[in-house]
Amino acid sequence: MFSPDKRLQVSLLGRYFPGLLDTMVSTFSESTLPVNESGVYIGLDLKPAYGWKVSAFIDLWSHPWLTFQSDSPVKGREQLMRVSYEKRRQWSVYIQFRRKGRTVDQAGDVQSVSDQVPTFRQQLRMQWQFDVNRVMSFRTRMEWTQADAGQGIENGYLIAQDFIYKPVGSRLSGTMRFALFQSDGYASRMYMYENDLLYAFSLRPYYDHGQRFYINLRYKPWNPLTVEGRFELYQLFNRETIGSGLEEINGPVRTGMKVQIRYLF
Repeated sequence: MFSPDKRLQVSLLGRYFPGLLDTMVSTFSESTLPVNESGVYIGLDLKPAYGWKVSAFIDLWSHPWLTFQSDSPVKGREQLMRVSYEKRRQWSVYIQFRRKGRTVDQAGDVQSVSDQVPTFRQQLRMQWQFDVNRVMSFRTRMEWTQADAGQGIENGYLIAQDFIYKPVGSRLSGTMRFALFQSDGYASRMYMYENDLLYAFSLRPYYDHGQRFYINLRYKPWNPLTVEGRFELYQLFNRETIGSGLEEINGPVRTGMKVQIRYLF
C-alpha cells in the first residue's frame, strides 16, 4: 500500500496458493479456501474534493486445477468502481458498478474434459441515505443485475426502502424494510443484508417476482433485560407455492416471527 498523494491511496496484492496446499487459514482469495489459486489485485481510493470519494479495483485470478463447475483450468476477473458523496450528518449517496466473469463447463457436456463457456455477472447500484437527525434515518437502494450462467442472459431489478430508528439512550429502537424485486431467474438474483435479532444476521437472495417486508423492534425495560422481536413477510407474485419438499407452503405468501429475551448477568 502506498500514497503518491494525500488524496490517493493505491493497494497492490499478489497471491499464489498451490493446488495441494492444506490450510485452514483465512486470507484474501477468490475461493472460500486459499488453495488452487493465483492472482493479482489492484485497488485505489481517490478523494478529489471534500465529501467526494472514488473507489475502484480490478482482480485477475486463475485456478490451474479442477474447481466447482469446471473440470479444466479457469481464468477470471472482477472489477468494481464506486463514486460516493457524503454531506456529514445530513445525507450520503453512491453509485456503484461491479462486474465478474469466469468460465464454466458447458451444460450437458459428457466429455472427460468439458468445453468451457464464458459467464458473467454485472450489477449497477445506487444507494441514498438521508439522516433526519441523530435518531432517525431513511435509506433507499435501487439495483439492476444482469447475468449469464451459461444458460442465457437474465436480468433482475430491485428497489428497497429502509427506516432506521436508533435513539441514543432510549429503551426502544428498531429497523424496517420494504422491498420490491423481479428477476428472470436465480442467476440474476440480488443480495441484501438484513438486520435481525442480536447474534443473528441474514444475507438473503432476492429473485423471482415479489415483495419482502420485515420489522425489528428492541426494547429494554431495564438495563439487564432486553426483549427483541422480528416479523417478516415474503410474497411471490408469479408462483402458487413457496419452497420445496418439507418446507413447501401452499400459497404465495410466507410469514415468520422471532422473539428473543436476553438477561445480562
